[in-house]
Order: sequence, then C-alpha cells, then structure tokens
Amino acid sequence: MSSMDAVERVFAALDSVEHRLTEPICVGDMAAAAGCSLFHFIRLFNAVTWHSPYDYAMRRKIGASAARVLGGAESLLEIALDLGFESPEGFTRAFCRVFGINPSDARREGFVDPRKILHLPDKFMLDVLSRCKIAGKTRFESEFALNIRTAAARGPAEALESAAGGLGNGNWIGVIYASENDGGIQVFAGPGGPFRLNIEAGSWFEMVHRGPVSDLKMIPGLTDFVFWTALGLSEPPDKIIMHRNNASETQVFIRAEGGS
Repeated sequence: MSSMDAVERVFAALDSVEHRLTEPICVGDMAAAAGCSLFHFIRLFNAVTWHSPYDYAMRRKIGASAARVLGGAESLLEIALDLGFESPEGFTRAFCRVFGINPSDARREGFVDPRKILHLPDKFMLDVLSRCKIAGKTRFESEFALNIRTAAARGPAEALESAAGGLGNGNWIGVIYASENDGGIQVFAGPGGPFRLNIEAGSWFEMVHRGPVSDLKMIPGLTDFVFWTALGLSEPPDKIIMHRNNASETQVFIRAEGGS
C-alpha cells in the first residue's frame, strides 16, 4: 500500500469520527470507513497517526466537548450523556486524562490548555507524520549555542518569513519554540545573528524525518497533535531543534517536561 493510499484510508476513518462525536466509540466502524480489516486497520492507523484508533476518537470527542464544558449552558451530566458516555464518572475520567483537570474544575476556572485539544488533522499533516519515526533518546553532555541567521528580521515572526526560502548554512537548520507566547515560531540556524539559541545539556527525544526539509514547517502543528502525547510527556514540548543528516533525512530533537 502506498503512503498516500494509507493516508487516504486513515483520513476516511478520521472523517467518520467527526460525524459520530456524540456516539459511543466503535473502532470497527472506523475500520469499515477505511475499507480495511480490523487487524490491518489498527496497525495502519497507529503507523500514520501515532495514536491508537480508540485513543484518537476519545481525545477528539473530549476535545470537541471543551467549549461546551466551559460554556456552562448545559449540565455536565447532559454533556456526558450526549457524548455517548454511560455515566458522568466515565466522562470525568476521560476529560481528566486529556486535560489533566476534571470538568467541574475546568468550568469553575473557565480554562483548559488549548494545546491539548485534538483537532482533525489534514492529509498533508498525516503524510508528514507517517514519515517521522521516533529513534529514542539522545544526550547532549554540555550546553552549546547556535546563532540564528535572520537577514533583515525584527523578531521571530519576521525571522521565519525571511528564512522560509532557504536553509541557512551548516547542518543545524532550525529551532521551534512550541510555547503559547510565540505561537510555535520557527527560525533557521546558521552563522550570524541577531538571535542566539542555547541548547541545554541533558536528554532529548530524537525523531527522524524522511522527506523534504520544508515539510518540517508542519512540526508546530504536529507538536500539538501528537508528539507530546506519543512521548508520554506531561506537557507539550517547549523546544524542538533540527539537524540535517543529508538531503533526505533530518534529525529532530524534542525537549519538554518529562523529557530528561
């Protein structure tokens, strides 16, 4: 099966979930939408999305409920039953698993972390993700610094715009901050200033991406979609750096709470 055929089948399953967010989760129905046997579908879905079918559907269902929970117009019992949960306790457990807070507390505080809301990915995102593989952990024994070449840039957003047409000089080609403040801005590394990035010593998750390096502009979206949950991190990554091995392969190093 070609990569794009796999993506098309998985996307059909994801689309079927969108039409059943208020129904109990049935992985068999997702497999049927993809046109696969249940056994083959589970393997295919994991390979493309880095989620199990049930975990994806549950996270998507709970993410879609966040606005209703925070809105306060409906009781939590009404929301739980409408989403297909047999009891409010089951809904509370699922909500806590996704957001790290129970729905009543989220309603009282009027907030859930928006990075933890799973959204429907597009086919391009799925294709890029299917060509990324976790390689384990690597360790930097001491801190080191990278200069960021930005041409006539005034800040990170301008740096991204000015660097988008090239890869800079040298193998260290990028850094992404996935924090809420700078919105996942990506800049490219090379000699010169004005930005300077300090790489902390310690353990980093290592991922290998095979494909055009331009695809890595998708990583801020992938960070929120899958990386931090797939790696078992307690929070989304706060820093990602990239090192180009050759024309077709790039190492991606991911650092976040729980990553050391």
